[in-house]
Formats: sequence, C-alpha cells, structure tokens
Amino acid sequence: MNGIDRDAHAIGTLLREGRDDEARTITAAALAAGRDSDAVLAFAGLLYARAGDAARAAVHLEELLRRRPDDRATRLNLAGAFIALELFDRVAPLLAPLPADPAVDRLAAFAALRGHDVARARELYHRLLGVAPRDADSWANLASAEMALGDHAAAVAALEQAITINRRDTRFYLALADVLGRAGRPADRLRVMNDAAAIAPDATGVQLALGLAQAAAEETGPAEQSLRRAVALMPDHPAAYLELGLLYETQNRLDELDALIVDAGDRLGAELGLLRAWSAFRAGNLDEAAAIARTVPDTISDLRRCHLLAQLADRRGDPASAYALFERMNADSVRGAPLPEGPTYRETVLASIETLRAMPPAVVALQDDDVPTPTFIVGFPRSGTTLLDTLLGQLSDTVILEERPLIATIEREIEARSKNGQLDTEMVGLFRQRYVALLEQALPGASSRRIVDKHPLHMTRIPLIHRLFPAAPVILVERHPCDVVLSCFMANFTLNRAMRSFVNIEEAALTYDAVFTAWHEAERRFDMNVLRVRYERLVSQPEAELRRITDHIGAMFTPDILDNVAAAKVRGPARTASYSQVTEPIYQRAVARWKRYRRQLEPVLPILAPWAERMGYEV
Repeated sequence: MNGIDRDAHAIGTLLREGRDDEARTITAAALAAGRDSDAVLAFAGLLYARAGDAARAAVHLEELLRRRPDDRATRLNLAGAFIALELFDRVAPLLAPLPADPAVDRLAAFAALRGHDVARARELYHRLLGVAPRDADSWANLASAEMALGDHAAAVAALEQAITINRRDTRFYLALADVLGRAGRPADRLRVMNDAAAIAPDATGVQLALGLAQAAAEETGPAEQSLRRAVALMPDHPAAYLELGLLYETQNRLDELDALIVDAGDRLGAELGLLRAWSAFRAGNLDEAAAIARTVPDTISDLRRCHLLAQLADRRGDPASAYALFERMNADSVRGAPLPEGPTYRETVLASIETLRAMPPAVVALQDDDVPTPTFIVGFPRSGTTLLDTLLGQLSDTVILEERPLIATIEREIEARSKNGQLDTEMVGLFRQRYVALLEQALPGASSRRIVDKHPLHMTRIPLIHRLFPAAPVILVERHPCDVVLSCFMANFTLNRAMRSFVNIEEAALTYDAVFTAWHEAERRFDMNVLRVRYERLVSQPEAELRRITDHIGAMFTPDILDNVAAAKVRGPARTASYSQVTEPIYQRAVARWKRYRRQLEPVLPILAPWAERMGYEV
C-alpha cells in the first residue's frame, strides 16, 4: 500500500469511528505533503463541511470536480458548500449537467429559494414533491416560495401537508402561524399555536409564538401568561422580553414595563434598548428616549425602531426626519404583510358609492320590536373617535363597543343570504335580532344598557346601519382632513385591508376622499339623526362639546366625564392605535400639526383642500 492509499485508508477508518478531528489532522498533513489524491480531496471536502468550514471544503471539492467533472457526488457536495457560503447563483450551473432526481432538485430548489428566484424554486419544489411527497421540509420550503409570490392559500396548504407528514415537528406549526398572521387570519393562527403548545409546550419558541398569536386575537390575559412563560423558558433570549415589554407598553402598564427592564438587566444586549427608550418616551423624557433609541441595533425591525424614532422626531420638532422615518416604518410594515387578494379598501368603497347611487329612493320604516337602538360613532380614523368613546364610557349605564365587527359580520351574512344585498321587512327584523345576539356574545348583558357602537369606518356602512336602525343617533367626528390623513400615515396600524390604505400618503388621501364621498352620498339619501362633532372643539372646549353630545344621545351630562385619564383607567387598554394618547390629559399638540408637514403634504393638498373648505377649515 503506497502513501496515498495509506492516507485514504486511515482517514476512512477514523471517519467510521467518529474521530473527525484526527481524520482532519491526517487529511491536512497529506494535503500539505502534496498527497492530494482524489480520495483525500473527497475526504477533505466532507470533513471541512462537517466542521462548518464551507470555504475550505469548496476549495478541495472544486479541485476534485476539475479532475472528475462527471462525478455526481462531488457536484452535490460542492453545491452544498456553495449554499453554506450563500453563493446561490453558482448552484444551478453546477447541477445543470446532472439528471433531475430528488437529491438534485432539493439542492437546486433551496438555492433558488435563498437566492430569491422564487418562481424557479416553486417549480422545482413541485417537481420534487411529485416524486417525494413525504418530504416535509420541502413542503415547508415550498410554502416560503408561495408566500414570496403572494399566494397565502398555497403556502397554508403546503405547511398543512408538512404537519400531516410530521405532526410533532413544531417548526412547521410556527411557520404556519407566521403565514396565517401575515394573511390576517388571527383566529386560525391561534388555533395552530394552541395545537403546537399541546404537542410540545416547552419547545423553543412555542410559548413566544403562542403569546403573539393570543395578543393578535386580543386575548391579552393569556398572551401575558404565555409571554411570561417564554421569558422563563428563554431567559437569555431578548425576543421574549421584548414582546412582553411591548405588550405592557400597549396596555399602558408602564410600571410593569419598568420592572421587566430591571429584571432583564444588561445581559440581553442592545435590543432591550427599545424597551428602555419606550419607557423614557412614555415618561416624557424625550431627550433621554432619543439618545437610547439611537443605540437600538438594526436587528430590531424598521417597523418598531422607526416607529419610535419617528414619534420622537415629531415630538422634538423635526418634521423632515419624522416623515422620512414614518415612510421607513410603513415600508417595513408592508413587507411583513403581503397585499391581500381582491380589490383594495378604496376600490370597495368606490363600488359601494356606485351601488348606492343606483338604488331607488326608499322610506325606511321603524321596526316595532324590543331591540334597543344603539348610538353609532363614526369618523375617519385618527379623528378623535377613541377620545370620545373614552369620555362617553363614563356615562352611567352605558356600554362602549370599540371597533367590534358586529355590523361587518351582519353585512357578510346578508351578502351570503341575499343576491343583491337588499333586505325585506322580515329580514330587517331578523338581522336586528342578530345584532343583539352578536352584542351579547361580545359583551354579555350589554343589550339592557345604553349602547354606543364606535367604529370609525362604519361611515361607509351607513345604508345598512340606517336600514337596521333608522332612528339611531349617529355622531360624526370631524377633524381637519390634513391632520387626519397625516395622523393615519403616522400610525402603526395592524395592516388589514382598510389600514393598508394609510401606508402611503397619496393612497391615504384618496381613501379619505372616497370615504367622505360615500358618507355624503348616504347623508343626502337618508333622513339620518346626525350630530357633527369637531375634534378641535372637543380638545379646546370639551364641556360644551360633550353637552351637545349627551343631549343628542339622551344622556345626562356630569362633569366627571371630562376626566379622560380616569376614564382611560376604567375602560382599560384601547383596542386602537390611540392606546397611549387616551391615558394623557386632553391635549392640543396634535391640532394643526399638518402645518409643520406642509411641504410633505403638498402632493395631496389638491385632494384634501376641497373637503377642508367644505368643513370650514383653512388650508
């Protein structure tokens, strides 16, 4: 046996015995001595790949491939090294000479996926799964390709296949929950994470993902419990602390946020600066908050980092920086929530206007039943509806429905039942009773009290509301259109179909135009019981404005309803983007804020100015 053969024999023996370190030592010595036989090069590629040194593995495998260009195993091993080195564009040419089979397609598909050639990745995964349908990891990777291509349904189906194949692998549940969250399906997301927690409650990331799913489904109590458990299971993982801290911040539980920061200490790195900065911001220490926020690393998403930095820039009088940061925040928000299928929210509003204009005039009769008549608060988002419902929540024997989907649910049920969406008298009676049933599901006992149903964009559902409740008092909250649209653009909304309208300032302005066109068309056609309330008067002359409102809804004004700080403590965390403002005393800093951003708003002033002038505002 010559020296080269002895090298290969010794390396092979050590590999079979699991003695990789010794095998690498002999391999390195052989190569240094020039004994680089094909077998030694093959062993070198394998050993360095196992050790995580893909660069050295690739050097030896490329030399071996130069000598043996027809060797399939060498091409596959070198492809694996290129993937580890993120040289994804070199994988397809390397594998091209090989006939298609599962091993080849698996590498080629993964490289295409990681190299952002997602259409090719999807094609390859479909081919692979046609012959290897039990490959759960490939189903999961196919889901990633489908998501990148915007096909949520296909991504969900692929991950469900992966779970069917391997029901105990929580990776697939976590991936499916993420897809469902991005697709705006919080109930399904929570169901998946409940299943994962039942299988492996202590698996890495399960309690964290469960807590996030519960929070998205507005189950804040269980969410807190899950996130606390995630902190206990992952005490050195900043994500668990971050999510629990941000939950406390959105619930205005600032003392508990500060206690969590103390508990985390300095061991979790700069990411926890986000919580420290929020704590300082909420305490009004703007300079301290800004100094901390600038140290938050870019491992924290732009959505979160720029949201805070933008608010700080706004409050510290730097509108140019603030606007640019809000743009970055919104861009990151869109990246995390692909465009849903179907028409945009504005397109649905425009279609509803045409439908309304085509409807024949009709007199709506009152119903003789025992269904209570709600008061409806509407207005464009960020007009002050949350401030108003917080104050009215202080009224005796009054229940506030804060953006609950009762009317939207009834609208869907009517569309499913009636071809043209029209209601006869019998159906009106049935759906009035349905409203009460949904109300009692949401807030047991509410139907025996004064009902205030606040949902800003229900101003586009006035035809249905008036058909069901023709005598209902309606309160339209108005605010300067430029302030409203700017505030929507600045808000860190959860992106459903409607809220996507506000990530771009032009789309926000066009949506405002469509929504108010729908409102005025409905007001022109129906004999509505409407009171217009001005945000600017509500914050500057709250008592006078609230006396008008209580008269309108048949309630008795009492001075205690002016204390919105006390009201916010009673009502608990707001379900809207205004959660932090409702805990502050009534302030006027947001009045005419748009003037500081006039340069940024110039492109949309032609859209908004006619509405401002119609309402008597200056532009």
